[in-house]
Amino acid sequence: MRQIFKSDILNKEFDSEKECLKAEKEYQKELEERENKKNLVSKEKKELADKIANAEKALEEANKEYELAQDKAAEILEKSNKEVQEVLEPAKEKVKAAQRARRDAIVAFNEKFGVYTTQYTGEKAIEEFNKALNSYRFYDPFFDILKKFWF
Repeated sequence: MRQIFKSDILNKEFDSEKECLKAEKEYQKELEERENKKNLVSKEKKELADKIANAEKALEEANKEYELAQDKAAEILEKSNKEVQEVLEPAKEKVKAAQRARRDAIVAFNEKFGVYTTQYTGEKAIEEFNKALNSYRFYDPFFDILKKFWF
C-alpha cells in the first residue's frame, strides 16, 4: 500500500513527506517574497504620499503669505493713491477755476463786443496744443491712454 502525504497548506497530495515539505517550504518562501514586495511598494507609496502632503502644506503656507502680501500691497496702493489725490486735487481745482474765469471773461467779451478770436503761431501754437492735450487728462483718462499710444 502506497502512502500519500497531504499538505493542509497547499491542499495537495504528495508521494513522499520530503516532496510535501519541500513544496510547502517553497510556497512559504513565495508568500514571504510577495509580502516583502507588497511591503516595499506600501513603503514607497507612503513616502511619496508624505512628500505630497508636505508639498501641499508648503503650498498652503505660500498661498497664505501671498494673500498677506496682496493685502499689504493693496494698503500701500490705497495710501499712495490717496496721497496722489491729495497732491493733484488742489491743482486740478485751481485749473478748473482758472478755466472757468477764462471762459467767463470770453463770454463777457463776446456779449459786449462779439466773438472773441485769437491766433497762435510758432512756439505759442505748439504750447497751446500741448496744453489742450494735457488738459484732457483731467477729464478723460481714456484719452490719456489713447494719447500715449497714439503719440
